[in-house]
Amino acid sequence: MGLIPGPKRQRHPAGDDVNGDSIPDALHGIVRNHVASFDYFIEHGLAEVVERLTPVAIQTPGTTAASGRLHVWFEEVRVGRPAREGDGGVRARDPRVFPRECREASITYKAPMTATVCWSVGEEGDVHRSEFRICMFPAMVRSSACHLAGATRTELVGRGEEAHEMGGYFILNGNEKIIRLLIQQRRHYIMAMKRGAYSSRGPTYTQFATAIRCVAPDEHSSSVRVHYLSDGSARVAIVFRRQEYFIPAGLIIRALAQVSDREVQDAVSSGVPGPGGKHFASERITIVLEEVAALGIRTQTQALSYLGEHFRAQLEADPWETNVEVGERLLTEFIFVHLTADGDKFNLLVLMLQKLYALVTGQCAPDNPDSNMHHEILLPGLLLQTFVREKLMDALGKGKEAVLRECDERPQNANLSDPEWMSRVLTGAITKMDLGKLVEYFLATGNLATKTGLGLSQTTGFSIVADKLNFMRYLSHFRSVHRGAYFA
Repeated sequence: MGLIPGPKRQRHPAGDDVNGDSIPDALHGIVRNHVASFDYFIEHGLAEVVERLTPVAIQTPGTTAASGRLHVWFEEVRVGRPAREGDGGVRARDPRVFPRECREASITYKAPMTATVCWSVGEEGDVHRSEFRICMFPAMVRSSACHLAGATRTELVGRGEEAHEMGGYFILNGNEKIIRLLIQQRRHYIMAMKRGAYSSRGPTYTQFATAIRCVAPDEHSSSVRVHYLSDGSARVAIVFRRQEYFIPAGLIIRALAQVSDREVQDAVSSGVPGPGGKHFASERITIVLEEVAALGIRTQTQALSYLGEHFRAQLEADPWETNVEVGERLLTEFIFVHLTADGDKFNLLVLMLQKLYALVTGQCAPDNPDSNMHHEILLPGLLLQTFVREKLMDALGKGKEAVLRECDERPQNANLSDPEWMSRVLTGAITKMDLGKLVEYFLATGNLATKTGLGLSQTTGFSIVADKLNFMRYLSHFRSVHRGAYFA
């Protein structure tokens, strides 16, 4: 009986410098999604967020004209690298902070986040700037915000790390924490849904709907659904601060485009397949338009004004904003946020109605939400980006409240034209919120403290401890994908 041959020696892939001083590409690939997404967040994502944040406006006391309004906005937000602060004013010889020190001292590995806040009175007033440190922001190990980025094996060992240290995690109070990869609905794809739960939305709601998840360039998302009602009409569903709002589909159509009833009928009915599909769609879209006409709405301006009037409280509109402006803001912030032109949004809504009518008539099969083709993965950096976006919006709101409070409580000291006074009030309110502590709480507990929900179906279970019971289990934390607490 011959010897049983052993397993063949596997050749290492190209680029794996096994005997050299660099970490093999295979190990880098395991954590690449984590590190690359965090790098994108601090190098590009923050700039996208700041560029698209809406400035807050404050009416200066004693004025009513637009020329007396104070506008406040962020010009830049950036994350540096971890550094220690000198004790007693003495500058440290090496100000850099490395992960090993944080593990041994049971502290958080974090870097300074600085911001430039700007303000001006009126549209043509002088722009004043104030640069300050918002907080200390947790830094991912071996990301571009870490001093170990690009380090060789020799350099890693010299800093007290393992020779094959890959990074991809955060150090919170000495513990290594990982943000889990989470499944989300595929972006920018219309899904035909048939769910019994939809029938419970109202007395005439049916089980049929089409849904789309839209993602803006700054990665914040907003989902839109179109529900079919048993009386032939349709409702557009949006989510604002975890509460659903149902709007007549004809009202959104009127608000998006100044088109005639005939143009809307032709646009919708021409895309519904099957025998009788065009006639079915034409009858239903007539009901949709007649429902809005019964409200006395026949023009785009009337539709925008109607929307603005009913959503002023939810959007916290300023007194000087007209109903039309509030309605336009509703469409911009919640209806197909990945599109900028109202004409494109109108065409997408028409397409959702076409697929909805095809689903109702049996010409379209319901999409399977469990299919891989309808999934995408929420990466750690993109999750942090959407979270930081919401908190920066809150920070601007805190700054506005602080200015108004100072003007009400201490009017003799308030001077909006004094850059030093404005800088002190704004920076004090923004830094008091301490964005870094909010992110630390999120990483340490896995609980997402958010008012809007960020378009996610859960608020807990986002982070885990990167335990090292064995190396294969440790690697699995970076590669495993969590389906979500809804299914757990």
